[in-house]
Amino acid sequence: MNQPLVSIIIPTYNGEKFLRDALQSVITQSYPHWELLVIDNGSTDLTKEIVMSFPRAQYFFLENRNVNSARNTGVQHSRGEYIAFLDHDDMWNIEKLTKQVAFLEENDEYMAAVCHQQMYLQPGYSKPHWLKEAFLQRAMPAYLPSALLMRKSALNSSDFFDESLLHTSDVEWFFRVKDQGLKVKLLEETLVERRIHEDNASNNVQNLQKELLIIIKNSLNFRRNIHAC
Repeated sequence: MNQPLVSIIIPTYNGEKFLRDALQSVITQSYPHWELLVIDNGSTDLTKEIVMSFPRAQYFFLENRNVNSARNTGVQHSRGEYIAFLDHDDMWNIEKLTKQVAFLEENDEYMAAVCHQQMYLQPGYSKPHWLKEAFLQRAMPAYLPSALLMRKSALNSSDFFDESLLHTSDVEWFFRVKDQGLKVKLLEETLVERRIHEDNASNNVQNLQKELLIIIKNSLNFRRNIHAC
């Protein structure tokens, strides 16, 4: 199998509790040809020291901006043919990149692949109200950055994450890709472990709902304009 370079981008802010596990899940990947860029959004804890303890990691520091700025900064510095993202509190299965690269190399009509996720509640944290018990008992489709591998060539610089959205830029990205007619494959394998804890951005339900309404409205307007042409 051809082994194109994969650029792995980890945005982080004060990630010392979980970051080491995320980094470890990268360096143990069965797929060998990758670069790792960690974008630190102004951490004040031991984030930098943890990153620097991993020799293959490249460290970039931003004055406290948002996660979307970090992801976009990582893309701008990336050299890979493929782009992968990993949130600092998530972890990858050892076969994650191998499975996704193999699929995309064999299926040129797809611009990206995602996979299934297994969610689990971090010990010592209370369960957020949106987390149903069923979510913890079975693997679920994961349309989120940690599950994504995409071709860098498929999008231009204006097509990455919307920095005006604080909580739902990943949702907006998937909406936009679908509206543009680009194909994303959902693999059956469960390749991402997703930690649920009180600091997850998804716990801010009120702001999430506001941003989701904006995304849906923009998507509908885009499709109306397309049909009107």
